[in-house]
Parts: sequence; structure tokens; C-alpha cells
Amino acid sequence: MQVESLVGRVAVVTQAGLNHGPAICKALGQQGAALVLESVSAADLEPVVAGLSAVGIEALPVASEAAQPGRFEYLLDYAEQRY
Repeated sequence: MQVESLVGRVAVVTQAGLNHGPAICKALGQQGAALVLESVSAADLEPVVAGLSAVGIEALPVASEAAQPGRFEYLLDYAEQRY
């Protein structure tokens, strides 16, 4: 199965530090997506960002709760400003 390149696209991954989040981030990054990672705790994101960096994938961590009103819009605005 051929996967379309994500170069030039931005992926915002919520709960990036939990469960399958790190694997999803790595897969998106390997396809060329710029990454904005969200999780409730910055501590959850640190090992994910370090692991991605170790394989040459840049990711911007944001500690927040995406389920709170207005937080998802904030994440999208943040991603748009950074990329």
C-alpha cells in the first residue's frame, strides 16, 4: 500500500504522550508532516519529543487539555502561527 507524502502539511496530535500517541506521531513524522503534539502533561510529551528528535523528526509540544472549550482552536492557531 502506497502512502501519500505529508510533506508541507501539519498534524496536530492530541494526547500525543499517551497510549498509541507516540507511534502515531512517529508515523506522521516519517511521512513528512510537521508536528504539534498536545497532552495534558509536559512530562508526557518530553520522551515523545526526544524519541522523534532522535530519528530526525521535529515536533512542537503543547501541554494543555484539548477537551476544554477553545483549546482545540488554540492548538490550530498555534500550529498555523508556527508553520
